[in-house]
Amino acid sequence: MANFMKKMKSAAEQAKIKDHPLFTGEYSAEVRNAYFSGCAASLCFLDDNLDADEQKNLQFFGQSLRLTSADVEDSIKTVREIGDDDKMEFLQEIFSLMDTDYLKYALLTDIHTLCLKKGSLTDDEKDFINTSAEILFGEEKDMFKLWEKGLTLENADSFFNNTEEVKENIAVEEENIVSDRDPFFIQLAAKNREMWLEVAELLQAHEHNLAFIKEQGFDDNLLQKLFEDYDLFCEAEYQRHSIGGAPLDSPIDVSEIPDEMLQEMVCDGITLEDMHKCKKIADINEILLFKMGMTVKTALEELNRQRLQEQIKDLEKKMEESKYNSRLACFGRIDDSNVYVAPNIPYDKLKNAIEAYAPCLDPDDVLLLFDDTAFGGARDGMLITYDSVYSHEIFMEPVHRFFYKDSDIRYGGKKIFIDGEQACNLCLASESLIKELAEGIATLTALTE
Repeated sequence: MANFMKKMKSAAEQAKIKDHPLFTGEYSAEVRNAYFSGCAASLCFLDDNLDADEQKNLQFFGQSLRLTSADVEDSIKTVREIGDDDKMEFLQEIFSLMDTDYLKYALLTDIHTLCLKKGSLTDDEKDFINTSAEILFGEEKDMFKLWEKGLTLENADSFFNNTEEVKENIAVEEENIVSDRDPFFIQLAAKNREMWLEVAELLQAHEHNLAFIKEQGFDDNLLQKLFEDYDLFCEAEYQRHSIGGAPLDSPIDVSEIPDEMLQEMVCDGITLEDMHKCKKIADINEILLFKMGMTVKTALEELNRQRLQEQIKDLEKKMEESKYNSRLACFGRIDDSNVYVAPNIPYDKLKNAIEAYAPCLDPDDVLLLFDDTAFGGARDGMLITYDSVYSHEIFMEPVHRFFYKDSDIRYGGKKIFIDGEQACNLCLASESLIKELAEGIATLTALTE
């Protein structure tokens, strides 16, 4: 642990910019690694047995911080190996890397978000987050009440300033949020913000994503708001799908809405019971934002998955073409009127050769044809593929020999031998050509899989 912490402490010296590590490119990889380790450690300490979704979330979180897969795996492995007796010391060291209040709140917020991935927090987990806050700030803080009062990453630096303006804003936020909004929608709003910021990253990462989202009705003005100010985006998106034109802070009596209509808004993560917690139009808007965000994010991820598959197929095709060209190159220097190398093999000759002594062979697999006939019919001779030699000489049975990466290729006179077995006997081939053909086959074995 000592070496790991030494590396992380050196990284802390670089962390001087007041910005969340997720949204700035000015942090070094070491600092981003340290930040990720703090979140990973906290989640692992809360739950020693991470399920598949939690592991996936951690992986995605690491990617959002622009860490490599190796860095992510190394950090997770490191925090998993910390013994119970060392956990608090390790956690304190990780937290000490966050040298501004803003980053401390950012870390706590992300821990909260990661924990919520598992569902409702237990009392122990809530105590853990509050204890973490006490370690970070040197005094007891109820983070959950602070979040309910309106503490966000955007106002973290000024939240505790003793100015009348800030106090008044906090009082207004507390009155609006605590008295008029169910905690479910506070958490949903946080999830929506996180989700839509992920959508924004997906949109900015690839031009084809932007083209796709515009087809869904998002214009440049709406997208610009999403990229620059999430709150303005929420307001604009509400106006785009305005519910009767009422302001977002207008009260709403859900009991007057038939359950059939409410049921239409139910989705994975939103129950009918949740719908009955709505007190304002803003709550309804959060549900709409959640449903649309899930749809858009899923569509973008599927779009990217399809494009990734296409890129993989293109890459595989290029690799196959490269292999094919490398195989052809094994015979590229041969200059003989009876030798034909793909793709310059006459169709009639190839057709006759396959019919005569390789009836099951795919013509596309043929790299070279040697015509061993006096009149050019090619019914006697040799065919070479990526792993075989087919041959036929007059009055003899056809021959088929496979070769492998470690096959022994020899030649003598008019004959070529593969692993001690005769592969061909070419009457019209000179001894120098037999040598070139044998050397070509020997080179080809090295490319055999």
